[in-house]
Amino acid sequence: FFINNRFIRSPYLHHAVVNAYEGLIEKESFPFYVLFLEVDPARVDVNVHPTKQEVKFEDDRMMYAYLNAAVKHALAKYNIAPSLDFTLNPEIQQLSSVQLPSTDAIRAKTEQGYLSNTFSNKGQAHIVEKNDSLKRWKELYEIANTTPESQPETTPEQGSLHADTAIPRIEGANNILFVQGSMLVTTVKSGMMVIHIRRAQERIWYERLLEQWNNGEAPSQQVLFPVSYELSPQDAILLTEALTDLARLGFDISPFGKNTFVVQGIPSGLPPGEEKNVLDDVVEQLKHESTDIAGKRTEKLLSNVAKRLSRNISAIYQKENQQALIDELFACSQPEYTTDGKKIFTMMRKEDLDKLLDGA
Repeated sequence: FFINNRFIRSPYLHHAVVNAYEGLIEKESFPFYVLFLEVDPARVDVNVHPTKQEVKFEDDRMMYAYLNAAVKHALAKYNIAPSLDFTLNPEIQQLSSVQLPSTDAIRAKTEQGYLSNTFSNKGQAHIVEKNDSLKRWKELYEIANTTPESQPETTPEQGSLHADTAIPRIEGANNILFVQGSMLVTTVKSGMMVIHIRRAQERIWYERLLEQWNNGEAPSQQVLFPVSYELSPQDAILLTEALTDLARLGFDISPFGKNTFVVQGIPSGLPPGEEKNVLDDVVEQLKHESTDIAGKRTEKLLSNVAKRLSRNISAIYQKENQQALIDELFACSQPEYTTDGKKIFTMMRKEDLDKLLDGA
């Protein structure tokens, strides 16, 4: 770090930078960076260490939050990471000057795609937004299409309907293999790609929840029978403080007695019976995080819900859903890793396969 052109060391600020990269690089890996910061000299003390390589800020927490947010903004600017909109709080967003208009188009956007089980008819390419992101990743990994001779003919109606928005898909059902109920294997020009299904769904759900969070609305499904959820007095306080955030994700939860809550609605896509499990995860998270540093609590909240939503992979048994999953994964801004840094897919080059078969 360079503070006002003075070289300094700061484990605290280093943590803010590394924290911003969470989910983008593998664990035990560290980003290389050089940062120049300008701070009002009256708000920083350089005389806390004999070598003057350590400093003391007037407000350490504010510096941490600003630096963490700035790094995340820089990563999101180049589509390296999804960005959290934590610059406007929900109360401010209700003002007419910045209120997001509620339109059918916005609502429709949350209802389309693989995770809502909406597919194109007659084997047409699955429509996914963020075409540019998908195109970049497909070019990077050279996802293979069949040769022109083997491609089925397209009717004029199909060709004109999605001429501008359709995503090139991997044609032919035989190009995707469903392995051991947990992996998808598909061909690429340089070899094979192996995709971890649950982790892929987790990434897709996370980015969908993030988009809904930033838009201020999420679809909710009412449960057939309200679910009672009882907690200890301390945990009940934590959950009460998080009710607004949970409502923003599609939960309909109300206090019901001293330490009891009643769940009447859950996020669309959450399997019935998972209400208590996901709330247990949320409460456990809140126990260990008393403050929300630069939206960190929000990210983990979204991640916890995404993990629960991703556990159901029954839809993948249908061939068209396998293709749709791949399309939506590569439409994500960060398709390679889950939010906790686990690899979603790996490439096996033809050369590596040859060596494996030759025993080299």
